[in-house]
Amino acid sequence: MPREGNPFDGENLDYTVERTPTVLMLDTSGSMKKSPSGSDRARINLLNQGLEQFKNEVMEKTHAQRRVDLSVITFGGGVEVVHEFTQVKNWTPPGLNPGGTTPMGDAIEIAIDRVEDVKSTYSREGISYNRPILWLLTDGKPDMSEGSERWEIVKRQVEVGTNKDKFIFFALGMGDADVQRLTRLAEGTGNPALQMKPGQFSEFFNFVSN
Repeated sequence: MPREGNPFDGENLDYTVERTPTVLMLDTSGSMKKSPSGSDRARINLLNQGLEQFKNEVMEKTHAQRRVDLSVITFGGGVEVVHEFTQVKNWTPPGLNPGGTTPMGDAIEIAIDRVEDVKSTYSREGISYNRPILWLLTDGKPDMSEGSERWEIVKRQVEVGTNKDKFIFFALGMGDADVQRLTRLAEGTGNPALQMKPGQFSEFFNFVSN
């Protein structure tokens, strides 16, 4: 069920500009403490640096800073909505800390719920919007056994949401991520999971900002 209220209250939202709701689902599990090969910095530190870069790059693109509404969801031990949807110009990149397992399925379901909520808000407020974009970034494996009931439920939600134009879904794996398994999870979207090379956060966030 959509939550009541307008998450943009007090933000001076420009109702004449078409919105692009964007969700970053970020893996903050314990494996993010590791350093990628060729680097002496932990993946989580590189991720935090990438978020700062993402904010800076979006703010340099007038069309993006006026249109993008951003939500950040982390999954590490549990799932946390670090930021509800907010205009990206008003967003402050968080300092993320790693720990726990990889509850990816829960993160995906919560992200889907959040985009349905924000679309309801747009419709209620008379705001036009583009299809939401969901980005999943992980260095691990889904917490669901492939072929299990849980796996099939989440996979089906991603497939149906994509095919009914409710959102666009992208999955990216880094480090030890099982990219082939991620691709099978997202196979109904037509977008195979992408493998990031070690330390490639800069390129990822540049891609997202564009």
